[in-house]
Amino acid sequence: MKNALISFSVKTKQGIESILKTVEEIGPDPIIESSSMVYKRDDPSHRIEIAADCVFKIKTSLRIEKLNAYLKNLESFCQSQSLQEVHFKILAYEQEVHLIPDLNVPWPSLFEDFLILKCATEVWPDYVHPILKRTLLQLLSEKSAKPDFEFLRQGPKSGLSI
Repeated sequence: MKNALISFSVKTKQGIESILKTVEEIGPDPIIESSSMVYKRDDPSHRIEIAADCVFKIKTSLRIEKLNAYLKNLESFCQSQSLQEVHFKILAYEQEVHLIPDLNVPWPSLFEDFLILKCATEVWPDYVHPILKRTLLQLLSEKSAKPDFEFLRQGPKSGLSI
């Protein structure tokens, strides 16, 4: 089984509970090993009710290309359920580096976006970035926070399939 970090972002005019329930019920591979808290981002445009992010650490037997295809299908499924914008992104997959369209791993937001880095650090603080050669905890300590998000709720339970 391989370890990976997956970001989950949603923009919706509805509540986030139905989306998280959908995520929790799909499986059996990959399996959520741990989940960050869910944070609500500020929306200066006020066009959406909720813009939220969290990160999952997963275990999977899927190769990275198959995992990416699986996540794209999951996005489509969630959006077909009238759940607005839902995005899953592979942030890291073991120590692998991939630089191909739609599959840049490690994903640049992993260390560029403070909230994504914070969420990833909650679930895998000792992950060593394969290019920067520093742990997520070290990268987070080097960043200065912008308070453009707030705690929304506990993340999904571990041991669940997504």
